[in-house]
Amino acid sequence: FTFNHEFQHILQLNCDSFIKGDYLLHENLEKKEFDLKKHAWEFDADRMASYEVLKYVFRIYSKLRIKNDAKLKCLLFIGCASMIITKSLFYFGVINQLEPKYSIKKIDFYTKDNSHPHPLIRTLNIMEYYYENIINDFPELEIESQELLNNVFGIMKSYFNLLIPNQDVMSCLFNDFEMYLDDMNKYNQEIYDFAIQDNAIKNLLILRNIRIE
Repeated sequence: FTFNHEFQHILQLNCDSFIKGDYLLHENLEKKEFDLKKHAWEFDADRMASYEVLKYVFRIYSKLRIKNDAKLKCLLFIGCASMIITKSLFYFGVINQLEPKYSIKKIDFYTKDNSHPHPLIRTLNIMEYYYENIINDFPELEIESQELLNNVFGIMKSYFNLLIPNQDVMSCLFNDFEMYLDDMNKYNQEIYDFAIQDNAIKNLLILRNIRIE
């Protein structure tokens, strides 16, 4: 995911002739002046990287000697969970902690602020785009959105119960999703509307034959 996310930024820079030379992007969230274009580029890079994860999952599945829909579903759920766990590690402030026992240090929710969209907003964007591509590429699996959510969160629960056993991470995540979901959906739609008008993103979508709606 991370490699393809950063590679998408290289493609974005290459496709925008109007960009300034100091327009730098990286994965670490910084408390900087808000720029909707940067948020849109992160939004786009997350979506393209999530699709590369989907493609990687299918390559792994293709190498299995015995194949069936149940195995492919499990791999798809694991692929999605891996991305959401990573974003959750940033959200809960676990990344780069040096203490022997991890503790939660959540990033306060925001929309139009900082160098990157809030991790919860990015999580929602990644899951939605990943699911859209499952429906498009594997319609025979008939995966419902709730089925994806249940399995992804189940994998996350197992992971965080081992990583931070003294805190109920998943209850905290569910509560925050419930509290901020409307704001997250509204802001993701605003970023999307901006992104499909962005010169670099639009050019890359056309090159990939991705329909712009």
